[in-house]
Amino acid sequence: GNSQLCSIALPDTLTSIGQGSFRNCASLKTIVIPASVASIGNSAFYGCSSLSSVSIPNSVTSIGDYTFCECYSLSSVNIPSSVTSIGSGAFSGCSSLTEVSIPSGVTSIGGSAFTGCASLEYIFIPSSVTTIGAFAFSGCDVLSIFCEAPSKPSGWDDDWNAWGLLMRPVEWGVTQ
Repeated sequence: GNSQLCSIALPDTLTSIGQGSFRNCASLKTIVIPASVASIGNSAFYGCSSLSSVSIPNSVTSIGDYTFCECYSLSSVNIPSSVTSIGSGAFSGCSSLTEVSIPSGVTSIGGSAFTGCASLEYIFIPSSVTTIGAFAFSGCDVLSIFCEAPSKPSGWDDDWNAWGLLMRPVEWGVTQ
């Protein structure tokens, strides 16, 4: 909740960013996550409304629940191939986010992971994703979804691409 914090340099010896560490640091614009970080706790950057971009190092294997929720200025994010899961609400409310690339190797995307990403135009979901929670892309008004799988895997919630009674359009069997 430190409203004065604009940027921070984290040490190369840091191995984890704890739950809620930078929650509601509304002036935080930039952060470099060192390659030594293996885990980022739930809600670590929740409400960092000025954060515009983030590069997640290859050492991180999961993006926790609500990690970047309500980072309204977040326009780009690099999800490395080391990540296997994206938590519930991880990027919800990131209204400036326009494109996300889900790397092959991600196996699960939590419910409401990208809810309210109103500017999100494109997402490619590799066949490695075996579970997606409900309403993962709710409120993504202009989103086009491309899936490597030929049809909806059984582990994906029936409402994975729902927004109210509307379903986001999906193109199946696409290779990237």
